[in-house]
Amino acid sequence: MGAGDLSGADSSSVEELLNRAFERREPLLLENDQVVRASFIAELVVASSERGPGPALELIGARITGDVDLSDCSVSVPMVFRNCRFEGDLVLDDASTSRIHLENCEIGTVRAARLRCEGPLWLRRLRKAVHVDLEDARIAGEVDLQGSRVNNTSGIAVNLTTAHIDGDLVVKNTDLRGTLHLPGAVVSGALLLELAIAANPGGVAVDGTSASLFGIGRERGQVQREGSVRRGTAGR
Repeated sequence: MGAGDLSGADSSSVEELLNRAFERREPLLLENDQVVRASFIAELVVASSERGPGPALELIGARITGDVDLSDCSVSVPMVFRNCRFEGDLVLDDASTSRIHLENCEIGTVRAARLRCEGPLWLRRLRKAVHVDLEDARIAGEVDLQGSRVNNTSGIAVNLTTAHIDGDLVVKNTDLRGTLHLPGAVVSGALLLELAIAANPGGVAVDGTSASLFGIGRERGQVQREGSVRRGTAGR
């Protein structure tokens, strides 16, 4: 289910600051573990999108409580989160969005099956992540996982099954504990692997079954792996 209705709800002073910064397209820098409700963020970006393009969300240093649930929603405004701590998940299943940037954030799960993103998707330097799901997503730009650690030793760390990425897939300096799952994925740019680790002892570290890479140079760098590799097809 998508964003909830906050009409009539009391907003904290921090959320009022976020609302003003959002309307002005200015970043909001928070300190001392200040709290923003996930439901407030969801309502803010969805309601603004219904009015048309204009504002942008850039939130730095917040503690975000609850799931940021944008499933089945249309979000036309850019969303940027830096140095934030998510106490719930980011849920983008069946959503349509503009660009999304997460940098140096603490988060458990990014759930974005069938996401339609009209710009790049940055999931850089994620901490404490256990699963990133981009199954059947369509990304009109790069997907950047640079510097992230995703720990799901019991299964799939990053799921890109049948995903279509119009730019590069950046896995530089990424530490994946579990499977990098790519069956049927199509990457129009390059797969950038420098200093990447994929570890799934006794199992499949990288599953590229039927995956296609079409970018110039295609695969750059080599993943350090523990576990088997299933390779896909080369680009045209």
